Amino acid sequence: MNKTKIMIVEDEYIICEEMIGMVESLGYEVTATTDSAEKVIAKAEEVKPDLILMDIRLNGEMDGIEAAEEIRNRFSIPVIFSTAYLDKERIERAKITMPFGYVLKPIQERDLKVTIEMALYISKVDIERKLAEQALKESEERFWNLFNNMSSGCGVWKTTNGNEFTLVDLNISGEKMDNVKKEEIFGKNIVELFPDPDRKFNVSEYFKRVWKTGKPERLPILQFNISDRDVWRENYIYKLPTGEIVVIFDDITEHKQIEAALHKRETLLTAFINALPDISFIFDENGKYIEVLASQKHLLIAQPDEMLGKTVYDTLPKRIANKIHRKIMDTIKSNKPQVLEYKLVVPAGETWFEGRSASMKKKIDSKNLVVWLTHDITEQKQVEEALKESELNLKTILENAPDHLMVLDLNGNINYVNCTSYSERKGTIGISIFDLLPEKSKDIQKKNIELVLKTGKKQRYEIEYQTLEGQYKTFESHIGPVKVEEKIIGFVLISRDITDR
Repeated sequence: MNKTKIMIVEDEYIICEEMIGMVESLGYEVTATTDSAEKVIAKAEEVKPDLILMDIRLNGEMDGIEAAEEIRNRFSIPVIFSTAYLDKERIERAKITMPFGYVLKPIQERDLKVTIEMALYISKVDIERKLAEQALKESEERFWNLFNNMSSGCGVWKTTNGNEFTLVDLNISGEKMDNVKKEEIFGKNIVELFPDPDRKFNVSEYFKRVWKTGKPERLPILQFNISDRDVWRENYIYKLPTGEIVVIFDDITEHKQIEAALHKRETLLTAFINALPDISFIFDENGKYIEVLASQKHLLIAQPDEMLGKTVYDTLPKRIANKIHRKIMDTIKSNKPQVLEYKLVVPAGETWFEGRSASMKKKIDSKNLVVWLTHDITEQKQVEEALKESELNLKTILENAPDHLMVLDLNGNINYVNCTSYSERKGTIGISIFDLLPEKSKDIQKKNIELVLKTGKKQRYEIEYQTLEGQYKTFESHIGPVKVEEKIIGFVLISRDITDR
């Protein structure tokens, strides 16, 4: 352990030697001695003692009191005065230097010991106090620098009784947010600055709790009307070691407006989705469900939350899953829509779907995503099947009819002909009916076609046909219009052999 270093300033040699002996016998180290006030200042700067024993009366122009004052101002080294004369004038002068004690000559070792120990203790306490004051000052400077330069609004409240809190400071950001000068609202109570007419939140209770417990609290988001505009605030309350209450607040009006706009948009989007007959999926390149949007959940293989995070292979039959995944990959590679018809058993029953894909332009989380829209086409499929069946039945009837049947376009070209003993399809489809008629029958056919076009009504007439064997036979023919939305687009010609009648 290092010994305390003491410097002795004494202009009488014998007394100086006695003091050296006493100091060393008390366990301290004499680090330097000098006999004049002028020398002690330079020496103190050189050796930096922990304490100086200073004789008041010294040789030279400067006495010990003057030297002690300069040492205190420059080095903050504690000084103990030693003197044989302690008159009132010297005492008053010595007070100015704030000495750490006095010893009277002749010096007693016991008195010297007590005075040195007290001086060292007081010096230590004084140094610690100064360091604490400096640290507090720096801390306060940092706080107020932060307070005044922070981008959030910040106000400081004080209280005298823990019940009523009044504003004592407001930073620059707070002034800008409220469009007010802090001097205009100094001294106002929290009830005035945090209006709560319906007492929904009882703001004062938050302040009281923070002041009492010291634990920070977050106020509910509050709405104010400042400068004729609605403002939304988020507030956090803290208690400083000094007992002051600090409220840090952010203007989240823009955030709330965006939030309201997003909510409105989401509401409209939900309504739009619920109105759509389609089911919307978003898949990643692995066929994983990223999003499932459906108003008709009875058409889903499972509920949306059960599908998210899974793949088509986890939820669909393997054959269907393979086809859908292949279409997803084709969409990503070609950047072109893909179409797929498939059948699934869902809660609504056996259902036909038409799936259409579209590639999303932007990647999300570095993944290619595909939108897959599915439409219930079960009814369409049923209609198609019914039409096929009806067409098959009609074809069967036509093919087995004894009469000669043809469907002609407006130019008299043959689009359909049944097979009878008088005609065959081979080489007939696409040619003009006039190519199949004898010369004397062509005018009759042409006249009746013109009558159908003019009247829109079926015409009956007799005409000669040449059979496949080359014989001429007489037929009773009926030619009528084929219409689409009252517009004639062709003719139906039915002919029956009446040669033997």
